[in-house]
Amino acid sequence: MKYSIRYLNSSTYPIEPDGQGYTLELKDSTGYVFNGNVWSIGCLEGSPGIYFDSACGLSANDIYISEINYNAHPKLNSSNWFEVHNNSGQGINLKNWKFKNQTTLLSYTVQNDYIIPSGGYSIFSNDTNAFKSIFPGNSNYFPGQLNYSLSNAGDGIEIINYKEKEISSVAYGVSSAWPALSNNRGFTLERKPMPNSGQNVMDWSTGCIGGSPGAAASSSCAYPLAISEINFSSGAISDMGDWIEVINNSSNLISLNGWRISNDAETVYYSFPNGITLLPNERIVVVQDTAKFRQAVTSASYLTLKVAQTPLNFSLGDAGDGLRLYKNLSSSGLTYSMLYETSAAWPNANANGKTYEIVNVNADPSDGANWFAGCLRGSPSYAYDPSCSFLNVTQLKPNVVLQFDVFPNPTSHYLQLRLDENIDLNGLSLEVYDVLGRKLYTKHGAAIVEERMNTSAWHEGNYYLVLKSNQGLLQKIVVVKH
Repeated sequence: MKYSIRYLNSSTYPIEPDGQGYTLELKDSTGYVFNGNVWSIGCLEGSPGIYFDSACGLSANDIYISEINYNAHPKLNSSNWFEVHNNSGQGINLKNWKFKNQTTLLSYTVQNDYIIPSGGYSIFSNDTNAFKSIFPGNSNYFPGQLNYSLSNAGDGIEIINYKEKEISSVAYGVSSAWPALSNNRGFTLERKPMPNSGQNVMDWSTGCIGGSPGAAASSSCAYPLAISEINFSSGAISDMGDWIEVINNSSNLISLNGWRISNDAETVYYSFPNGITLLPNERIVVVQDTAKFRQAVTSASYLTLKVAQTPLNFSLGDAGDGLRLYKNLSSSGLTYSMLYETSAAWPNANANGKTYEIVNVNADPSDGANWFAGCLRGSPSYAYDPSCSFLNVTQLKPNVVLQFDVFPNPTSHYLQLRLDENIDLNGLSLEVYDVLGRKLYTKHGAAIVEERMNTSAWHEGNYYLVLKSNQGLLQKIVVVKH
């Protein structure tokens, strides 16, 4: 007999190969092969006929960190976490794998079987309760908790397999070159499509607010409310004071009760007055200096605008600033966050009387390429008009106030409209929405003048009547009771 070995199911031998798909790999062929200490865990399904690879065939493109949340905003605090993506063609069992923090040099070891399926994502957090409070329906997270925090000053993470082999690593920084929205402004760092090293600023971007934990990054973000136009540093050409336009970007009616706005400093919050609602795609303007604003747009134009009656209680930075929207001030209240600048990457609208107009509300709101210079004095509470004629009073009827009445209110069986005799029938339309923002009724032109609507089939509750014409837009609430 030239060669003989023996293996035992005893405590000196690795237990993982026993019925779990792994093999025994010989660590030292010169050692006493009857001793369990010279054997180690092999790879899943082994490495028959080839030299043992401690990475088990996995590369940095197969399993890697795809998203990082290192400095959560206090009003969207889902804790420190990172996302691990299995980009290989097989499930990977992370038992005995380590995630090593490069700042503290602490490692977290996965003690039990935990398999990320092929194409799957999993979140590793240092506070699973905080994570679940922000993402209550998300189940793609590891049930244990990391034993370290991620540094707010830049950090790195290594993924080390059960053979003590580093498979991949990432690093991030906080200098001005790195995405500022990921640092205490509500966004995460999202890794760009592979391959990339994950070590450099060009490998990372911001995704959507709150991130996309447990899933691939989205190229489009669905913000319920968003900032759609900004006027700051108007200059002497047309000084309107600072103002912000907010758009309802959802498909539902939104009540602004409880909603707030802040700038980047977050020392002061603006609260919308109670009782304001926005229909889908409707906009409202919050103005800092009402007198300047009214003088710039003229009284006749002002009557057609949707302007919050409470003035904005903070200024916008002339050289750049941040803006945030909150549905409330709880730990999960932040819903929108952006930064604007006056650098060469942004439109030339500073001090020349023009505004910043957004291109795509669902794209990155802090990308200068997603904004353009609007019209002189802008298009407050209305969509951008390329002709820039919206605030030209010659296109409005300067002495006409758009009015209409609806009766009876409350009602049970019908609603009758009574329109102002001076109303312009051109472009006239009537729309009715329920409280969920669903359009129930629409009519156009002269037929509206004597309109009588049958409400007997409508459910009890509040409804919103919206009258639009070339002179502007008005909204009334009616109550149906049976």
